Amino acid sequence: MIRALLALAGLALLWSVGSVVLRAVAWFTVAAIALSLVIGVDVPGAGPAIAGGCWLGAEVLFRLRQGFWRSRLLARATGRPPAVLVDGAE
Repeated sequence: MIRALLALAGLALLWSVGSVVLRAVAWFTVAAIALSLVIGVDVPGAGPAIAGGCWLGAEVLFRLRQGFWRSRLLARATGRPPAVLVDGAE
């Protein structure tokens, strides 16, 4: 029962601040990769994948929370209509 409550609390925390935390991790990873390149240390092979995955996860969480999709491809894949901008253009 306690594990279920902790899992639920973790999901609620992820839902509320997950996109900000994931974007921060992505920026930190990009900065670490850039620093590694500057000082001449080998860049880990998974570094760019981690940064991209964190950024993608943050974007998905943000769009799920906001309830809109600007990408036509993503809108078609999820079955949601694409967002209409203020001037009517997509």
